[in-house]
Amino acid sequence: MTEDDISAKVAAIVDLDIVRVTTLHALHRTVRANDPALAKIWKSPELGEWRDLRTHPQYGPVAEWMWDVEGRSCELKYELVAEFGDNWDELNDVLCAEVLRRRMT
Repeated sequence: MTEDDISAKVAAIVDLDIVRVTTLHALHRTVRANDPALAKIWKSPELGEWRDLRTHPQYGPVAEWMWDVEGRSCELKYELVAEFGDNWDELNDVLCAEVLRRRMT
């Protein structure tokens, strides 16, 4: 894999994760505002309860989309970590550097 390929995958992972987390927080706010019963169960957007919403008639399509985005991000991470000799710390450092670079620009 070339350096450009690695850079493209890093950028794609960060893009996917940012969109997923932003959507996750918006979905959490919506659930908490509109569905008190679900809000009692899903207390924090970081908790995995959102995955249970995939079959919900109202929130299911969004949760399913987030599931797919998360899966694609994970696939790319596994592809890249193989390039780094299965060193997850190195991958994490590269991803964090990309996020920091974006914050600076």
